[in-house]
Amino acid sequence: MKILDIKNAEGRPIVGNFKSPFINASKFIAFTLQPILEKTPTYIKNSYNLINLLKNIKFNSELPIYLITGDVKEMYPSIPLKEVYKMVEKYFHNIHNNEFLSEKQYFRILGFVLFRNVLEFNEEYYLQIDGLPMGSACSPQLASLFLWNLEEKIPSEFLKYILIWKRFIDDIFVLWNGPKEILEEFKQWYNSLHKNIKILWNVNENNINYLDIIVYVDGLNFGVKTFQKPFNVYGYIPFNSFHPESVKKGFIKSEIIRYLRTNTKEKDYLDICFLFFRRLRTRGYPDNFLKRIFAKFKFQDKENIIRKKSCKDNPLVIKLPYEELFFDLNTKYLLILKVGVILLKNSNYLGLLLLGLIMLILGIF
Repeated sequence: MKILDIKNAEGRPIVGNFKSPFINASKFIAFTLQPILEKTPTYIKNSYNLINLLKNIKFNSELPIYLITGDVKEMYPSIPLKEVYKMVEKYFHNIHNNEFLSEKQYFRILGFVLFRNVLEFNEEYYLQIDGLPMGSACSPQLASLFLWNLEEKIPSEFLKYILIWKRFIDDIFVLWNGPKEILEEFKQWYNSLHKNIKILWNVNENNINYLDIIVYVDGLNFGVKTFQKPFNVYGYIPFNSFHPESVKKGFIKSEIIRYLRTNTKEKDYLDICFLFFRRLRTRGYPDNFLKRIFAKFKFQDKENIIRKKSCKDNPLVIKLPYEELFFDLNTKYLLILKVGVILLKNSNYLGLLLLGLIMLILGIF
């Protein structure tokens, strides 16, 4: 939930596409554009990407350093549809699935998604004539690519002072290692690039909030610590809920691992864990239950814990054949696969050998 100043509040329609006849078309466009977006130099998936980049960044101490964030003002309604449509034309040859559709077919689908967004209000119907619909699955990709087309125009006279320029949808992060006067020139220049696109800049010499982290200057390097919004009510699952114990343990472990990732210094990690422990106690979690979980995560083991977590985040995917007449056979495949994974996890190679022999005897291969 976002707390807003309602004194001079302005409203705009949010077109939700979950009931739109073009919802699947929108998902298809998002699917085809996402790989292109991920190759753009300013793209980041999350704050962890930024943290890894910051580890290798050093700045020139003879020039001032500024930590900057930028928020694209009213991004989705500000993106011009006709310009977006034209922009996608230059990316069409990079779209992986274009062998299944002709260029004409692809852009007919894109046209439906962009120019057929209808809104009902007070029993009257309205057509959204400009601006990306905020409820459309492909709006983040289209808006991000549109902004990248502006970012690639930044001239070398400014680029030489930019150590990092990264953006998560409409949230920009910049490290500027150069004079303040030129920074002010750059901010004005960028906001004049396109009449619809305006950036709300925030500049600080010491630290700045970005996504779920605080980035700060630490000597000639940069550190991070966890950022939590002031209005966060920390409504964790209460201990007396009917959720399985594994769910309760799971979210606590995930949060602790997030704290390991988002804190450079051990003191900051311990401080945030102490607050987390206290907040869980107010939700009814017993001390002994919490201590057993927290004891497994030592700051000294940070790299190993994160590495194990990263491996779990990239699971092995195995495709199994499916035929309706042989559903029972597929069930058998799944059961054997589960048993095999359990044996492999426990390094039970004798068990794997026996499982293979049983499969040969039963003629499953």
